[in-house]
Amino acid sequence: HGRSHADPQGDHPVTDVDTAALISEFAEGAAMWDSLVGSDAKQANRIFDRLHALAKELRQAPAGRAGLLALASHEIQGVRLLEATECLAWSPEVAVPTLEAIEGSVGLHAVSANYTLKSYRAGILDLDW
Repeated sequence: HGRSHADPQGDHPVTDVDTAALISEFAEGAAMWDSLVGSDAKQANRIFDRLHALAKELRQAPAGRAGLLALASHEIQGVRLLEATECLAWSPEVAVPTLEAIEGSVGLHAVSANYTLKSYRAGILDLDW
């Protein structure tokens, strides 16, 4: 299964193989979400909820956080939007510029990035739901 190491909180062991698979699932799911967000809100919302649950699991271990951060340069804007939103809590130096770049574009993702940044800067963004 790959090397196993305890996560910082000691909740459960996470293997490198598991982390890589979860990062891949997150990226693929975020790309699917991106393709559906303007056309099938119900399906997009289901995918979004799953992605948030994945991100909550990934952020428990350094390898998971690093894997999410690596998506900051993903070619699909929706993947970058979700990655940056999830990474704000521990890596604002990467997440904020990513969100600002998306905010400067046109479309629904720009609006989402704008509201995410406003909530973050106001101290009211809750990523623990």
